[in-house]
Amino acid sequence: INFHALRHWQASMLIEEGWDIREISRRLGHADPSITLRIYTHLFDKQTLPAPISLQNLLEPHTNSSEKYLN
Repeated sequence: INFHALRHWQASMLIEEGWDIREISRRLGHADPSITLRIYTHLFDKQTLPAPISLQNLLEPHTNSSEKYLN
């Protein structure tokens, strides 16, 4: 493994862990976070947000409804 691959791996892991882009940029030595975003944008695209809970599901009466959304 070469240095560039290790550097890319570190950035990938930090992005995956949800680190702030400014901190990642600083660690990589980029002059500006926009450089980091431009280089690693494909990794940010892979991040997904949790599916929203629909209003209908919130309003339906459920037994143990809190368990349904906490699991």
